[in-house]
Amino acid sequence: MTLERELRQLYERSQDAPWPGERDAYNRFLRRKVRRGRAMVAGMAFALVAIVGLVGVAPRILPKQDDLPSITPRGTVVQVPDGGFQLTVPGDWKVSRELKGAADRQSPGRQPSVVGLVLIPRSGQPPGATITVTTDERHPSFPGTGQLPDGRSFVLRQPPGMKGPGQYAVEWDTYCKDSGHVATCSRNARARALLISGSASSDAAGQARVLQAMQQILNNLQPITNALPVPPITFPGRAKVFLAKGGSGRTAWEMWIEPLNRTSSTGVSVHFPWVEKHHPGKGWHWESLVPGDLQPDGIATLMNCLFWIPGSGVLLTGFARKDVAVVRIELVGRPPLVLPALGRDKPVQLVAFASPLLPVGTKVQRIDAFDAAGRLIGSENPYGDEGLCRDI
Repeated sequence: MTLERELRQLYERSQDAPWPGERDAYNRFLRRKVRRGRAMVAGMAFALVAIVGLVGVAPRILPKQDDLPSITPRGTVVQVPDGGFQLTVPGDWKVSRELKGAADRQSPGRQPSVVGLVLIPRSGQPPGATITVTTDERHPSFPGTGQLPDGRSFVLRQPPGMKGPGQYAVEWDTYCKDSGHVATCSRNARARALLISGSASSDAAGQARVLQAMQQILNNLQPITNALPVPPITFPGRAKVFLAKGGSGRTAWEMWIEPLNRTSSTGVSVHFPWVEKHHPGKGWHWESLVPGDLQPDGIATLMNCLFWIPGSGVLLTGFARKDVAVVRIELVGRPPLVLPALGRDKPVQLVAFASPLLPVGTKVQRIDAFDAAGRLIGSENPYGDEGLCRDI
C-alpha cells in the first residue's frame, strides 16, 4: 500500500568489491552505484563478497546511555532516519504505528522503509484523534506563511476533504534522494515538505487539543540524516595517509587513505599485517572513494571475516563523515557497541571506526553515526538479517 493511499484512508476514517589485483576489479567497482555494506575475506584463494542492500529503517527512541552524546528536549524523542527527521512526542501522546514507504525494487524480500509515524493520545481523548508525521517529496516550491527558529518556512493549511485542525507543511530539504544512486547524493538540496496532519472529531475543544499537540511537534522538529547538508569532502591527492590501527598479533589491522596503484583514484583500505607478512599480496582490501560515497547514509561499513584465526571472527570497520564523533552498532541479542571516531586529527575529511572482534554469525540491526552534539547524522543497515561471515 502506498503512503499516499494510507494517508487518504487515515483521513477518511477520522473524518561486489573484489581482491586487489583481480582482473577488472576496479572497472567493476566503478559500475556499482549502490554502496552499503562490504565484506572482506583476507587470505589466499578467498574472494571478496560485497554485501549490498537497502533495508527498512524503524523509528527509534533515543536510548539513555552515558557513552553517547545526549539530546534532552522535553518529551520522548523519536527518530525516522529515512524521513530525515527527529520529533519530540508530546507527553500525553504516544506512537501508535509506523507508515511504510514503497518496497525497494533493488532488494527483493527486504522490508519497506519507515517514512512516518501515527500518534494517538494516551488517554484516548479526544476520541479518534490522530496525528501523522511524514515527508512528501512532491513540493518543488514552498509558499510558507511562518518561519521556524532555524529559518524553515511552514504553513497551516486545510487540504480538501480533511476534517480536523488541518495540516502543518514544513519546508524540509533532502540532500540525498533515496534512489539508490550515489550521483544524486552530493548535489544541491531538493525541496520536500514535512507534513504534520491532525484529525479529530468535530468537537471544537478536541480539535484545539490536537492542534496544540501539533504545534508542540512543530516547535521541536530537528533535521537528521538525509535532511542535513553534505559537508565538503576533499582528499590529499594521491598521498598515502594513515588513519588508525588496532588489534594485536594475527588480528592486528590498519586503516589507510591511499591509491590502489599509479593510475587509480584515491581510496580507502584495510590491511592485516600478519596476513600480509606470511602471505605476500594478500590480507588487504581497497575501495575507491569519491565525495558522494558517504551519502545517503553518512557511513560506509566493511565486514572482515578473519578465517585465519582459531574459531574465526568478524571485524567491522568503516568510514564516516568528518563531523561524526561516535558510531553505535546495534547487535541482535548483544549489547550495542559504542565506538569513538578514529583519525579525527588526520588531514582528510572523514573518520574511521572499528569494532572489537565479534563471533561468526553476529547479526547487526543498525549502524548509527552521531556528531558531538548527539545529532543522528548517519544511519544504515547494510546486512539485513544475515549472520555475518557464516557462509565463509
